[in-house]
Amino acid sequence: MAESFSNWEEKLHKDVAELSLRRLSSGTVIAAGISLLLYLFCITLTSDPVVLSWCAAIFVIVAGRTLTIVRLKREIQISGVDYIVGQKINRQAILFGISDGLVWSSATWLVFSNNPVTEYLVISLTLAATITYGLIYVFQPRAAAIAVGLAIIPSVVFSYQKFGNDGYQFLIFVAAFCGATLFGIKELRRHILGYLQESCNQKIIARKYEIAANKEREANFIYNQQWSNTPLAAIEWDRKFRITRWNPSAELIFGYVAEEAIGESLQLIFAADDFENIKQKWRRIWRGQKGQRSEQVCFNKNGHSVHCEWHDSALNKDGSAIGISSFVEDVSQQVRSDEIIKTQANFDNLTGLPNRRHMIEKINEAIVRSKQSKDFFALIFLDLDHFKDINDTQGHDVGDIVLKEFGNKLQPLVSHNDTVARFGGDEFVVLLENLGKTRDGAIVNTNLVADKLLSVGENLCKVDGIKYDLDVSGGIALFDGKAGSAGELLKSADLAMYQVKQNGRKGICFYDESLSLEAEYRVEVLRSLRSGLKNGEFELYSQPIVDIHGNACFYENLLRWKRGNNSVVPAADFIDILSNSPMIMPVGYWIFENVCENINKLRAQGLWDDRSAFFVNVSPKQMVDEEFASRVKGILKENNINPQWVVIEITEESLIKSYDDVIGQLNELVDYGLRVALDDFGTGYSSLALLKDLPIQFLKLDKEFIRNLNENKNNNLIVEAIIKLCDVMSLKVIAEGVEVKDQLEVLKEMGCDYIQGYYFHKPMALKELEIHLEHTQKKNDANIYQFEKYSAS
Repeated sequence: MAESFSNWEEKLHKDVAELSLRRLSSGTVIAAGISLLLYLFCITLTSDPVVLSWCAAIFVIVAGRTLTIVRLKREIQISGVDYIVGQKINRQAILFGISDGLVWSSATWLVFSNNPVTEYLVISLTLAATITYGLIYVFQPRAAAIAVGLAIIPSVVFSYQKFGNDGYQFLIFVAAFCGATLFGIKELRRHILGYLQESCNQKIIARKYEIAANKEREANFIYNQQWSNTPLAAIEWDRKFRITRWNPSAELIFGYVAEEAIGESLQLIFAADDFENIKQKWRRIWRGQKGQRSEQVCFNKNGHSVHCEWHDSALNKDGSAIGISSFVEDVSQQVRSDEIIKTQANFDNLTGLPNRRHMIEKINEAIVRSKQSKDFFALIFLDLDHFKDINDTQGHDVGDIVLKEFGNKLQPLVSHNDTVARFGGDEFVVLLENLGKTRDGAIVNTNLVADKLLSVGENLCKVDGIKYDLDVSGGIALFDGKAGSAGELLKSADLAMYQVKQNGRKGICFYDESLSLEAEYRVEVLRSLRSGLKNGEFELYSQPIVDIHGNACFYENLLRWKRGNNSVVPAADFIDILSNSPMIMPVGYWIFENVCENINKLRAQGLWDDRSAFFVNVSPKQMVDEEFASRVKGILKENNINPQWVVIEITEESLIKSYDDVIGQLNELVDYGLRVALDDFGTGYSSLALLKDLPIQFLKLDKEFIRNLNENKNNNLIVEAIIKLCDVMSLKVIAEGVEVKDQLEVLKEMGCDYIQGYYFHKPMALKELEIHLEHTQKKNDANIYQFEKYSAS
């Protein structure tokens, strides 16, 4: 039977309902038996149809009661005994009580009315029936009262009619008997219910003890399982710091089996220096302090150190601490991982030197020490000149070997208090400490170290039979207790190093305020250049390139910058800054787009000669851009420009920085139809042999050669030799900077192809160029007219 009650009251109702149903079943059998006896008794005395009808009614009632009981039992089997089922049983009991009382009452009337029996027999049977009904309905007092009351009424009425006033005595007797019967039923029900309740309580108490015992057994089982299977070492200690329990994980971590460990004291796994601290910690826990987490270096059976994380708490019994419970985790691997992470975070993987992050921390610490000691410190920023060439030609593996060797040789050149770091790429930083309390003395001491650092690149190393010598450029920022931050010092040292780069590399320079002012100036110029590009302040000027007869053939486009007040910024003030900054990329493409626009404007006016071309200067930064050639071709296509109308000018510096990349870009543009001019020839690392490998059509002699014509015989010989060589190689020579007639005459005699300079024309804005071309075109038309007129005559 389904259990549907959750407390003892519901359990009691359940038991009462089951007992009631059982009593009703028994009562039905008894009622059927009594009715059968009455039927046999009546049928022997009479064949009255009324009696027979009564018997039939009895059968129907008994059958209905039987079906009802069967239905209730089936419902209980399906859903169990609950409050609703109990209420149904109570209602059925009342109906059964009414039917029992009516059956007996009607039987009494029939017997007294139609049969010659004694009244004593009837009264006796009636009293027996009331007792029976009381016992049947002992758990339903209302049903019992109804059954008894209906059963006794006919006997009382009959007795009064039979005995007259003496019937009152019988009535009193019957009432007393019924009252006693009902009181007895009530007391019996109370005792039965009390017994059931006590039984329920005992069962509940027993169940509680059983549940508590099961929980305790389960908790002990779980605890023992956790104790045995936990990956943490579980150790229990008594008040004398001796081990009392030792689980399998403790065996794995420390190497001792339980038999070896139990009974041992702290010296089994702790160092002697830690005993007192451990004892004090555990005493604090015993005095009521909460459990503690701590990290401790312990030792295993082999004597090896084990980094452990301890979780200690008090073991209590009867309100007092009897020992310590420790759960221990081996965190040795985590400690090693943390050390590796810390190393990777603070040291360079290639050289093993401190990295940028760690060096910045060191510098900030040095600033604090300098304020305390009043000593000077120095920060040296080192850069390897042309190191990129090693990576590009020999590969990054060789480059890494060179960098590692350089770093290894730096460290022994400084004292143990100083720091050498690799900042990334080919940049190294050296921090020198305690250089003295005077600036002059600090400079002397720094120079002594700096000279040694600069020589590290000489005969640096040999890889695969190739010897590597490196030049080093460096900048020094000297500081004392007045220094600002690591960032400011690094910036100062970097500016000083940049100054060395600007002056030809290989050397070292101390930072001073003028370098900062120069850097700030460059930043301000770049900011203004960005604004100028956005606001349309740039304009292209064109300077004619003429043949030896003075006829304009080509035009070099020169960038001019007109600032907000419409004043023209001298080219010397911004061209170098622009060429060496990322700004050159957008400005360079803007120049190509405007060259195309200007050509189309001149074509629309009929002023463009298809044999002419615009020369466009291209910086080294543009040439190493992988997208440069494709972008230029795209601009020309978009503007429908013949590639022959554009000549790009490159410098020798472009070839030196990245020869292979530049040659690839040039070949792509020449294949498309553009022509190339090598500008400023003779000012850098000029090599006549290099000319045969370059896809160039023009060579521009630097103005320094032209300025010294007729002043130096060797100079004239060099210029003449270059012109003859270019003639042999089918290269056209353009002489720049021609300002006087004598220079022109000498160049004519040497066979120079084209001339450019103020002797013929200064650079012109587009409007001036249009006027110049119109004038030239009219002059040419007049010459043609005179020639035709002369020919006709």
